[in-house]
Amino acid sequence: MTPTAWLNPALHGLECPACDAEVGLEPLQPTCPRCGKPVVARYDLGWVSRVVARDDLARFGPGLWRYGAVLPFAPDFPVHRLGEGGTPLLPMAGMARELGVRELCLKDESGNATQSF
Repeated sequence: MTPTAWLNPALHGLECPACDAEVGLEPLQPTCPRCGKPVVARYDLGWVSRVVARDDLARFGPGLWRYGAVLPFAPDFPVHRLGEGGTPLLPMAGMARELGVRELCLKDESGNATQSF
């Protein structure tokens, strides 16, 4: 098995939003070798939309793994759940009115033991 065999086939590559460097997948690294900032994954979302129906997401549970189609891991990657949950978005109607915006939500991370990245 090659080092990248466990990667999602929709993953095109990694890039650094800070310096626009393209970062290779081997060796897989979370930060840019040029500037040290976190890298982001780029996916073929057209392929994902053809392969995964939106209604299929719920079958993977409410947490992070429901978005497996756009995580860097291949579909057969072994999932290890740590009890992480889908953090809710709480409506902030009063603050939205005060700020003059149509809708405002607060992401509640308090239920996640791992907190947010």
